Amino acid sequence: MKIVTHDKVDDHQRTELTLACFDYPYSREYIKETTEVDQRVPDWGGDLYAKEDEKVLGMLKVIFPRTRTKNGMEPFIF
Repeated sequence: MKIVTHDKVDDHQRTELTLACFDYPYSREYIKETTEVDQRVPDWGGDLYAKEDEKVLGMLKVIFPRTRTKNGMEPFIF
């Protein structure tokens, strides 16, 4: 099993996973657009996928890893 980012997962693999979890279309293009528009999202998209060969086993979504403070946008520290 490998942990990969969105660029290593094909849309048809992502669709199988997200149809079970989400109620909206989700694609590589959507992730790229989100990273361009929302400064809080890292350039790698904020999604990590567990993948074994060609099968996507699961996904972890990092939501808003940066936060807006009085000093501007900063990494969110747990």
